[in-house]
Amino acid sequence: MIEVIDYIFREGCGKSLQSILNSSRYAELRDTQDNLFIQHPEDTDTGIALRTGHLHIGRLFNTLNEAEAIAVARKINAPEFGCGLELRSLIQVLGESIVEAATECLPDEVKFWAKDWQKSDPDQQLAICKKVFSIFLSEDQKFENKGELTMDWVMESIRLRHSKYLKKSVVQVLPRQYGSWNPETSAVDCVGKAQMLIAFARLAGIKTMTLDPIMNSKRLINNWRKQAKRIVMDDINNRGLIADKSFMSSLMAEMTYQNHIETFADLYADFHAGVAFQLADQRWVLIDPHVINWGVFSAEWNLDHVYGTLLKYQDVLPGLSLISLDHKTPQRLRQEEFSKLEKLLERSRNLEKQTRTASLEDIVEILIDSKEIFFILDSLGQMPSINNLFQHINAAQQREFLKGLILGLIIGEQDQLMDVMLSMVNNPNFLKERIDSILTYYHSLVMDQFMDQLTVGGGLLHYACEFSLPEYHIAMAAINSVSLHLFSENRDERFFVDYAFDQLNLTNCIPNSFTVGNKDSNLAVAASEALKVMPFIHSFSRQRLKDYNQIGGKL
Repeated sequence: MIEVIDYIFREGCGKSLQSILNSSRYAELRDTQDNLFIQHPEDTDTGIALRTGHLHIGRLFNTLNEAEAIAVARKINAPEFGCGLELRSLIQVLGESIVEAATECLPDEVKFWAKDWQKSDPDQQLAICKKVFSIFLSEDQKFENKGELTMDWVMESIRLRHSKYLKKSVVQVLPRQYGSWNPETSAVDCVGKAQMLIAFARLAGIKTMTLDPIMNSKRLINNWRKQAKRIVMDDINNRGLIADKSFMSSLMAEMTYQNHIETFADLYADFHAGVAFQLADQRWVLIDPHVINWGVFSAEWNLDHVYGTLLKYQDVLPGLSLISLDHKTPQRLRQEEFSKLEKLLERSRNLEKQTRTASLEDIVEILIDSKEIFFILDSLGQMPSINNLFQHINAAQQREFLKGLILGLIIGEQDQLMDVMLSMVNNPNFLKERIDSILTYYHSLVMDQFMDQLTVGGGLLHYACEFSLPEYHIAMAAINSVSLHLFSENRDERFFVDYAFDQLNLTNCIPNSFTVGNKDSNLAVAASEALKVMPFIHSFSRQRLKDYNQIGGKL
């Protein structure tokens, strides 16, 4: 893999491999590396971890507590995989060089925010996090984040997704290639953005970890929206409502979008990189602009412990990744969202009971007396202007104004009166359709709220993530990408298992029906055994394990 590392130094960092090998930093790291077995005796926790290697310790630390894991590791003799040592120092320097090069790609305002970090209080630091998150949104991501569920929106979103997938190249992970950040033109993927975020963290003096989502928040929200859509449609159909055409068009767009996501899930359910920053008050913050996700981690993630464990073993297992997750917050958010859904549908049902057999005049009175008209106007963002108007007119005038407003909603404005009268003559269901459009407005609001959950930062974070120390991990990610794109014929999967532990590298060692005969059988067995006991498995990894089992777990 030296050829790959040399390429990244040269093309990504503007340095020669020889200059790195002659550097004082490499000599310092190499000296530490050469004395590891002396500095970490075999009867210490770190010494046991060093001799057991990435593969076994990664599996044990992600399934047992530290003491139990070390006790089991004591009994493992001469592990076959996971003990790569020779290139560790070079990998670390590569990561540091990538971050150094990525620093030159940062916008000036990001560098300014880095200077402000240490003199800012936790809330100010959180505000900086949000600004950093926002500045690294690409223009096409800002488009996807609008949430305008029209068929045009969906088709353009699909086009952008395919375009981004087809344009994948090593440029996206090499700072000297992708250059200064520009949201409109920069060809940067999640790894490239993570490199720049780490560069910001190093300038600001922030404790940071890289993270790879095992369950992406977007996938979770897409599942929720699918369930919500089914509930909404069942309620409309069971009640015999005639939904507004624009709402039905939006639902059709939603179904098209969902089908696209599911059909091409294998294309986009790839591995992914983000970062976590620690604030002055010890809270950790997720920054992941590439999938539009950010917010404060809950205490259940226990990230201080994760970070402390990674630091304890960084000299002996620098490529270790640890899984953590939050069971409670997603469950709470889902319960809250579906409770809102049911309350909105119940409002619609109650309004239907009052209006179904009422006259048009009575319907107007019901909407005013029940205050539902105020709820509708508030959800449309109209109440500030209404309240301003009401300060200048009396109660009777306010009621007359509302009557006119409601009649406009139901049968149209005065200048549309002739068209309305013709519609009433030609369509006996006209009034029902207009009333139903108000009743199904609540259904439309349900879907809008679920889209808000997707687009409003700080809500639902990724469900589960692998955490690792930044420079070493970002170097391994770049090596993985460049070797896949440019050096695939000479790619050595064992290198990635010997020098790191994470689900991406384990998955790449396991064959599917297309790669039978091209993988090391012993390595595939070891990788699959480690992967299948993980507390949470990436969907791509799960599919690879399934494929592996279908071909008999053989090569």
